[in-house]
Amino acid sequence: PEYINEFKALGYENIRLSDLAPLKSLNITHDYIKTFEAVGYKNIPIRDLIPMKSQNITPEFIKGLNDLGFSSITTNELIAAKATGVTPEFISSMKQKGHNLKSIQKYIVLKNVLE
Repeated sequence: PEYINEFKALGYENIRLSDLAPLKSLNITHDYIKTFEAVGYKNIPIRDLIPMKSQNITPEFIKGLNDLGFSSITTNELIAAKATGVTPEFISSMKQKGHNLKSIQKYIVLKNVLE
């Protein structure tokens, strides 16, 4: 009950039982969720927290993308970027090679083409 109450304190109501086991097994806690508020991510959907944690998405990863000029990145884009290896380092290296793409989605496509 304490674990569920942590989520309720953050505004997550009616958590499905099918989501509770992965949340717990990945150690997704109140503190983990709160770390994203500093980089502008509040009320992240439960269905996105699980792949975010699985992909080891951190506020530092998001800040790195923001520092490169990408803001308002959706959680789906963050998950896809991390899953395909589109990191701030990858984007920086592509910019040095002359690729100045305007969206994370385009870097994901570029990364897939290069592999």
